[in-house]
Amino acid sequence: MAGSTQKERVELLQEHKNAGTTYPAGEELDVSPSTADWLYRNNIAKPATAKQSTPTFTEPEA
Repeated sequence: MAGSTQKERVELLQEHKNAGTTYPAGEELDVSPSTADWLYRNNIAKPATAKQSTPTFTEPEA
C-alpha cells in the first residue's frame, strides 16, 4: 500500500518528546502503524480506547 495514510490512535502512558514538542501522559495522538508499534514496544503508549461521547447540542423546547 504505497502512500497509505492509515493512522492509529494511541494514548501516551508517559510524557513523550518528539520533534521538539512535548506531549503529556494521557494525550491521544494519531500516528502511523509503525510509529504506534514502536511506542507500544517501548512502553510509551497503548492503544487508545474508544471514548463514548455525548452530544453537546441542546434540543429545542416544544
